[in-house]
Amino acid sequence: MLLPLAYTFDVLLLDRDRFSSSVELPAAWEELAESADKLARSLAGYVTPYNMMGELADYDKGLPAFSEDELFEYMKKAIDHSKKVQSEAIVPVFVNFTDGKFSGPDNTLDLLNGRKFDFFSTYNKDSGITVDITAFAGINRNSAHPDEAFTVLDFQISREVQKGFPIYSAMHSLPTHMDLYSNEYPAHG
Repeated sequence: MLLPLAYTFDVLLLDRDRFSSSVELPAAWEELAESADKLARSLAGYVTPYNMMGELADYDKGLPAFSEDELFEYMKKAIDHSKKVQSEAIVPVFVNFTDGKFSGPDNTLDLLNGRKFDFFSTYNKDSGITVDITAFAGINRNSAHPDEAFTVLDFQISREVQKGFPIYSAMHSLPTHMDLYSNEYPAHG
């Protein structure tokens, strides 16, 4: 069994003074793509194709959640829609949401200069947000020292380590403890 250590997800920023949307979120990818609202169509155009499908498998049954033909059709729709949206001239600011902060000088300078942004997650076909697991840990069942391996793994996934360990910045990821990187538990101490 593998345990997730870190994750990330797609986030877009849109200038609050220039764009607003009448679409109620969350919404399925197709609802956004087919919306009369230009901003909603734009949000659908910036979903990374591998995040668009949502659940990849029925893990209880050990089967893929969709067929190869369904995957091909969704990928084709995503690529075609992305090309269309790029011609409509709503270009959001992409954010690498790194360790609860903004990364990249452009995003940081805009925020420091007082520009107001609305955050949007990109939605998959099931109206959910697809999370990308960026780091896993596990113990090999043939380990010569399983108890010691468990101790190391338990240490790695502890809240205190995940709260103060700067590796999440290097991995462009968030820790798996959901309460971290909040106002109560800010990044890195």
